[in-house]
Amino acid sequence: MTALATRTKLLLNKAGGVLAKYKLGDLIEDALATETTDIADEAVTEAKIEAEGSNGLVVPRRVRAEFDYTDQPLDGAATLLPSALIPDNAIIVNAFLDVTETFTSDDTTPDTTTIGIGVETVTADSEDLINAISIADATDWDAGIKQLTPTVATVSEYIKTTAARNITVNVVNAAGATEGLTEGYFVLFLDYVVSE
Repeated sequence: MTALATRTKLLLNKAGGVLAKYKLGDLIEDALATETTDIADEAVTEAKIEAEGSNGLVVPRRVRAEFDYTDQPLDGAATLLPSALIPDNAIIVNAFLDVTETFTSDDTTPDTTTIGIGVETVTADSEDLINAISIADATDWDAGIKQLTPTVATVSEYIKTTAARNITVNVVNAAGATEGLTEGYFVLFLDYVVSE
């Protein structure tokens, strides 16, 4: 009688009396038969991961958003998410970019187009994740991993949303630009928790 399905397990109360008798194989079979539900691709929403009540464990959130130079308006703002996915009262604690293709632009003076990224503050030249800076003036738009604002270690940089927000990329072309960005691609990662 060594087969799993024929073994038995006794559940005892504190006094040592038998509470119930189960076949271990049946317990495993019942556990494996429990139905689960998959969340459809790209269907994870704040409502589906929101914590019950005000205390207890919370799920940290990470947003992934991509930007390709072909996604830009010639001169203006582009939003990266399909909706205002970052909720009201989100506290953004970290943000970084993986620039997989260096950005370039076709200005009269090459690479003077500026790029900035914001969530709560999205006005061109005042963005909160990375303030608008020209491609030529910094290495932020060269290939590689780039830390943005905020960083986990600096609480004073944390950003709290005052309404549901999107991620906005501002592209401002310099004089003489006819096409704006001509190359470039990044993936942005943004970490946050939800407060009140």
